Amino acid sequence: METLYGFGFFIGAIIFYLATTDFFENMSKPTVTETVEVMNVRELLQENGINDGGAPLETTEYYVTFLLPSIDKKRSFRVPKKVFHTFEPGMVGELSYRGTWFESFSQIGEETDIA
Repeated sequence: METLYGFGFFIGAIIFYLATTDFFENMSKPTVTETVEVMNVRELLQENGINDGGAPLETTEYYVTFLLPSIDKKRSFRVPKKVFHTFEPGMVGELSYRGTWFESFSQIGEETDIA
C-alpha cells in the first residue's frame, strides 16, 4: 500500500512540475500584439473518465488558429468559450498573446474587442 501512495505522490509531483513550468515560462514572456488572420476555429471534446452515475465526464476546449506574419506560420491558441463563437475564418485583427496564452483580439474595421 505504501508503494501505491509513493507512486501517486510521484505522479502528482510530475503533473505539478509540468503545470508550473508552463505557467512560469508564459509569465516570463512579453505580451506580443500583431496583425493576424483567423485561419480556423475548432472545438476539442475530451472524455475524462466516468462520473459516479456511470455517465462520461466530458470537457470541451476551444481553439482558434491564426496566421502569424512575424513567424510566417499558423499557431493555435486556446480561447475562452464566451469568445470562441465570435471568431470566423478570414477575420483580420490585432491579436495579443503571451507565450502560449491568448489575451485578446480586436477585429480591424470593426469596433469589436474580443478578450
